[in-house]
Amino acid sequence: MTELALLKPLDEDMSPEANSAAMNKSSERFSFNVDSMKQAIEQGREIGLNFQSNNKKYKMPTTKSRIVWPVAMGIDENGNLVIRGYHVEGQSEKVARETKVRSAEASDVWRLFKAANIKSMWFTDNFFNQPLPGYKERDSALVSVMASYSPAKARSYQDSLKNQVEPEV
Repeated sequence: MTELALLKPLDEDMSPEANSAAMNKSSERFSFNVDSMKQAIEQGREIGLNFQSNNKKYKMPTTKSRIVWPVAMGIDENGNLVIRGYHVEGQSEKVARETKVRSAEASDVWRLFKAANIKSMWFTDNFFNQPLPGYKERDSALVSVMASYSPAKARSYQDSLKNQVEPEV
């Protein structure tokens, strides 16, 4: 059963130990699928991604690992399935190109991920259920929405897990 003690408040920086624990779950990765991503968004589940951009600007030479809080999934104006997520921690091609450091990392930035570029994903066993800074419920990058994050719904789901773990007194 999931340990809710792993809940991390939004204003707390991810410690190296917590980041390592989240990345260690990558051995349980699986191919991207819509149902798992929808579950992560609606339940406020933190996920790990192995991601490799392949777009008009550039193709990443290798996959990058990231820890993400996914908040929306839908179709963009070009017909691509995309996921809006808060990049908590992990590698960034944009930062690598800017700094000329191949394994450069980024944290606490919003990203739009094309589902086709997600090589694999995993659940980290961490959750989030807070309002997120800069989160816009109506994401202009999505012309149609398949799933969206609601802090109240995520909290309700997580409370139901907690009630299953802790016997009532």
